[in-house]
Amino acid sequence: MPNIGFVLCLKHPLETKPLLFINSKIHRGCFQGVGELKDFDQIVVYGIDAIIHHIREAGFEKFPQIIDIETASRLITGRPKSSFPPGKIPWEITNLISQHVKTSTIKWLKQFQSLQIIAPLADPNFHDICSDLIQGLNKLWNKLQDELKTKGELDRFNKIETPIINELFRTEVNGTVVPMSLLNKKLNEIKSTYYSTIKKLEFDHDFISQRISQNLKWEDIDGYCSLTQISEELNTDFWAYANIFKHEDEFLELLLLARNSKLDFDSLLKFTVDNQDKIYPLYQSMGTVTGRILISSPGIQFLKKTSRGIFRPRENHSFIYADFDQFEPGIIASFSEDPELLHIYNHGDIYEELSKELFGSTERRKLCKTIFIAYMYGMTPARIKKLISETAGETASESGMKFFDKFSRLVMWKDAVCIEACENGFVETYFGNKRYLEKKGVMKSHEMRWIPNQVIQGTASYILKKALIELRNRHYDFEVIVPMHDAILLEVPEKNVGLMKGAIESIFTGEFKKVCPNINPSISFENFCEDT
Repeated sequence: MPNIGFVLCLKHPLETKPLLFINSKIHRGCFQGVGELKDFDQIVVYGIDAIIHHIREAGFEKFPQIIDIETASRLITGRPKSSFPPGKIPWEITNLISQHVKTSTIKWLKQFQSLQIIAPLADPNFHDICSDLIQGLNKLWNKLQDELKTKGELDRFNKIETPIINELFRTEVNGTVVPMSLLNKKLNEIKSTYYSTIKKLEFDHDFISQRISQNLKWEDIDGYCSLTQISEELNTDFWAYANIFKHEDEFLELLLLARNSKLDFDSLLKFTVDNQDKIYPLYQSMGTVTGRILISSPGIQFLKKTSRGIFRPRENHSFIYADFDQFEPGIIASFSEDPELLHIYNHGDIYEELSKELFGSTERRKLCKTIFIAYMYGMTPARIKKLISETAGETASESGMKFFDKFSRLVMWKDAVCIEACENGFVETYFGNKRYLEKKGVMKSHEMRWIPNQVIQGTASYILKKALIELRNRHYDFEVIVPMHDAILLEVPEKNVGLMKGAIESIFTGEFKKVCPNINPSISFENFCEDT
């Protein structure tokens, strides 16, 4: 029988060692430090991020298998963090465990988190609080397992999310090489780019850089940006659509460059804190409601290609960056069974075909990718037509709409997915991972936009995770470094690069084909950054 421990990890900023509340057959009570974890084969844990540094320092030869309570709760909740007011996020520990412990224990937890308790072990009620917490942790896990089963998410959690969590844990403990000399050089380059960009915004466009914020809307840039046809989209998700259409407007491109340079600088600056030639990223297996893996700290995934050259493989190792070709169009082509879309996908490049239709060549592929993705994710035909007209001309807009009119089955599929979600009160991706509507039987306009997106992007995250699990199951030697939405950066032994590329191509396309049998998927191997 494996030794299983139930563990709640709490880290007080004023304490050197973390507090571990443990309930098991071999250890029971509150412990300072992580030494007792060596005795477990498996831990059901909340707050693992708080103790990774200490596990690293302890030099564990073997890690216990991690069953992460927070990930289970995220999967059960099926809604993004933005759906909840501050303090009401379901997977925060005070909300998770509140039904299973005394009110006084929740009060103590909140005081601990807000630093109102300086010496927790000296609290005269600490013994009772400890006993209440470790008993409540077991009750909480029993409830979560029942909810996972009831909501049809138990297999997803056990077969996909848990293996991925343990895969990522290796990198969290071992770290990734980032030479400080390269980092400092890159920081200086980004700073220079940022200041030259804001000068252009201020002197060429009379736009004050202090107005750049995360919450910009169309009205903030009306009069500066010429793309009036995307005003509605910019009000929906400003920076996402600014990134999509940046090449169509000089002001928008400068605005995005200034913002991204600042974000890159702030993210990279965090890497310098320990002044080491390594960083230790923290991952979330269910980082988004679509199931995308997110690096919660530092913000590696948000770095632009021009800022990624700071990463280096270990000695005698190499990086492989594998990218699914036309990942999301392939999924939607297979799921919709649209004959025209399937034919184009399997015999060419969808974005190039649209570029030839609109511009007579493949040179505007990037713009046409933008237009096609906007079409896939719910931009109305009228707005698509206006967008094409203003970027390619009135004649092209007519031929462009004829191009999209071919995909009648795709339109029917999107409508059917939305209707089914409204009836069920949720939409489901491949192999679980449900996202819930605000109200069953009622579908709001913004929900109509994200329902197909949840199916497609959620399925994409599943395929990538399943491919990584299969790669590990076949005992290949690799480390996950940076997972992207449709790509992955792996570190592999230098001598095995050729072997690994063959294995990645075979396994990744194979897993894609299992989910989407109507397509002929492919993988590309690219540079992770622009300056290598």
